[in-house]
Amino acid sequence: MSPNDDGEAESQLFKLLRALFDDAGTLLLQQLSLLRADLGEAANRLLAGSLMLVVGVELGVVSALILLAAAIVSLAAIMPWWLACLLVGGIVGAAAVLLIALGRRAIVRAGLVPRRAWSSLRETGDWLEDELT
Repeated sequence: MSPNDDGEAESQLFKLLRALFDDAGTLLLQQLSLLRADLGEAANRLLAGSLMLVVGVELGVVSALILLAAAIVSLAAIMPWWLACLLVGGIVGAAAVLLIALGRRAIVRAGLVPRRAWSSLRETGDWLEDELT
């Protein structure tokens, strides 16, 4: 084996290692891009659920005021004022609780764990480990 052969083998090894690290860098950038996309989707779902929650609470308050005013005046003719207030307030409160529960469920379903990116990163780590061994 000549000294030239050793230099050529080292050169090829250097090229292979460089290609491996270049590919690993490209793959890492792709993984980060996927992670950013996953987090963006989760943030959008979180925002939508939060918006539904806020609108549900506001709607519950506004509708309670309107219904209380109209229903209490109407029901006061056939029952005591306190009973009319209790009845109308209970109905409006039930509607508000329903909307709040729907908004909360949407927030929980949004999930903040970027599952696709995490799975892809795990596969990349396994591949890189196989390549280096």
